[in-house]
Amino acid sequence: MGGPGNTGGTGGSGGAAGMFGNGGSGGNGGSGGSAGGAGGTGGIGGRGGLVFGDGGKGGDGGNGLLVGSGGDGGAGGLGGRLFGNGGAGGAGGSAGSNAGTGANGGAGGAGGLLFGDGGSGGGAGIGFNGLPASGGAGGNAGFLVGNGGDGGFGFSGGAAGKAGVLIGNGGDGGLDTGQSGTAGGFLYGNGGAGANALAPGVVGGNGGNGGLIGHGGAGGRAPTAPTAPPAATAAMADCCTATAGPAATAGPAATAGPHRESEDKLEPAATAATASGCSAAAAPAGLAATEPAHPAPAGPAGRVATPRDSATEGPAEPAVTEPTSSGAVAPAGMPGSSATPATAATREPAAPSTPPEVAAATPR
Repeated sequence: MGGPGNTGGTGGSGGAAGMFGNGGSGGNGGSGGSAGGAGGTGGIGGRGGLVFGDGGKGGDGGNGLLVGSGGDGGAGGLGGRLFGNGGAGGAGGSAGSNAGTGANGGAGGAGGLLFGDGGSGGGAGIGFNGLPASGGAGGNAGFLVGNGGDGGFGFSGGAAGKAGVLIGNGGDGGLDTGQSGTAGGFLYGNGGAGANALAPGVVGGNGGNGGLIGHGGAGGRAPTAPTAPPAATAAMADCCTATAGPAATAGPAATAGPHRESEDKLEPAATAATASGCSAAAAPAGLAATEPAHPAPAGPAGRVATPRDSATEGPAEPAVTEPTSSGAVAPAGMPGSSATPATAATREPAAPSTPPEVAAATPR
């Protein structure tokens, strides 16, 4: 009962009894708001089935808040012809802030011809600023055993699908402006549930209908926000053009002799990775990013045994000459020179105290 300034909701009427089935009880009226808001009326109970089926209970009315009125409860579903029960009506929504009116609960679905129960009506959501918040209606039961799906709760919940002709169940309605559930299949297949919504007006897909035996799939959820590719992705589409450094510039051509042919074969492999800009970081001009290690061959003291690479170390220094074992001076790059790795690593050092005549007669 409501106090001064508010009105309590009226209770719902009970449903008429069937041959053996009981009528559904009426829903309770909602309480009134403290500043004149009326409580919602309880839903009417469903009529009993023709034989044994009970009618569904009516939904309770929603409570008022301040000046907002509660929504009415949904009516209970009719009982089935034989054993099927009617679905319960959904509860009415309570009034929300800013004088929002609670919406009505969904009606319960009717019972099936034989055993199937009607689906329950969806409860209504709390009303805010007059937004619609009606619960979805429950689905009707099938011809034989299938149950009707439940109506969705919330802001205009989706209606439930009716059950299939034989055994399949109807799909449930989606929550909060969700899509309706779909019908069950002809035999055993259940109807797919409607997708829940994530916000008012943003709904997902419908559930698929049940097949002869197969179940219908549930509806897909709606995205929370449009998915756009990040702005930085376009700028980084090509790693080579976006991060490549200047191409390595080769130094002056080497003036060494034929023995440098094996060294020159390393220059394209050393500079290709730097020019690409992908497999290695951008390197300054003239430096190879992936230069392999050159172990220094063991040579006599004071001799430079490591070969020079004109592409990585710049122009070659003036050639270092030394006396050969015969006493003659050999140019750089020729056998007997310190620039020859094989000669510097394998030959014996010439004894400085040996006279030239004896050294020339000694076999090498």
